[in-house]
Amino acid sequence: MSTAVEIRNLLLLKDDKPLLNIPQLQIRTGEVVGIMGYSGSGKTTLLKTLGLLEQPSQGTLVLLGEEVQYREAWLVPMRRRLALVFQEPVLRDTSVWDNVALGLKLRKVPKHLIKQRVDNCLAQFRLSHLKDRPARSLSPGETCLVSLAQALVTEPEILLLDEPLGALDPASRADILETLADLLKETVTTTGYCTHDFSELSLLAHRAMLLHEGTIIQQGTVLDVLNRPQSAAAASLVGIDNIIPGFVGTVAEDEVEFRPAGTEVRLYGTPRDSGLDEAYALIRSEEIELDAFPGPQWNAVKGTITKLRPQGSQLRVWLDCGFPLVVTVPHKKYLLKKYSPGQEVTAVFDPERTLVVRKLPKQ
Repeated sequence: MSTAVEIRNLLLLKDDKPLLNIPQLQIRTGEVVGIMGYSGSGKTTLLKTLGLLEQPSQGTLVLLGEEVQYREAWLVPMRRRLALVFQEPVLRDTSVWDNVALGLKLRKVPKHLIKQRVDNCLAQFRLSHLKDRPARSLSPGETCLVSLAQALVTEPEILLLDEPLGALDPASRADILETLADLLKETVTTTGYCTHDFSELSLLAHRAMLLHEGTIIQQGTVLDVLNRPQSAAAASLVGIDNIIPGFVGTVAEDEVEFRPAGTEVRLYGTPRDSGLDEAYALIRSEEIELDAFPGPQWNAVKGTITKLRPQGSQLRVWLDCGFPLVVTVPHKKYLLKKYSPGQEVTAVFDPERTLVVRKLPKQ
């Protein structure tokens, strides 16, 4: 499969501060890459760079087989092969149909093809009944759909989406996400998709990429990045609740002894790297059980309940074990055994699901 995007030794500085520092990146033609990172991590800057709205300070960017030249005569025709959608779309004060048709008109597509493509695209996004409505009178969900239709109707070779669903309510987001996933699968469009929500990547992306301070700290399949973060910074991004600082003791081939900082507690976990000393133990709250006895090889830590909070059909339980620990208790178990602040419990969890990592990956 050919390469649609390639980055080599790219550095983008603003006021001598590095906003992006990416030694290497390739995106295959037709691949959907999900990009996650906190605000200020460089997600939008990366999309703007790929969309030719930002010029890097050094390095090489190759789009669709052509090395980028920062001259208007080169940039204008290449930009017509791309499409960008931002979280806050800007629609013109005209009808929905005219807004969706705008990109095709600017590209001087013949009128009969414009009508055909706009009508088809409106149907795909279930917007046909709104085609004559003023675009600025739409709901947030409808506005988002129009913005996506504007981009996809141009049949871009590279589509760049910067948190396009970020302002929507959960129901609207889920509905539009399904529509977008179907269209990306149908059109096989090379896509960079920025989000804060890992569940969106699970549905859309072939590959997940985590950005931290302008640098890619991990990438891989969505499931691998979600379940096997390589650092504490990556774990925070993928929603791991328990990121416990501490020190590594005895190291075996596939297991390490880990001591949470400030305690004499001994835990056992699976190392994600070699040569660890100061490190972090990563444990998902749903991987921990209270007052269970699954086997002698599991970690078992006594603690005191400090706080309880319902979360949907589950219960979140905070423990003081000499170090803080968060546990997610299923609703059924919570009904069978009531918990209360001050209660002494034992938290148990599998060493194979307890990852021991660095704060940041080795460079």
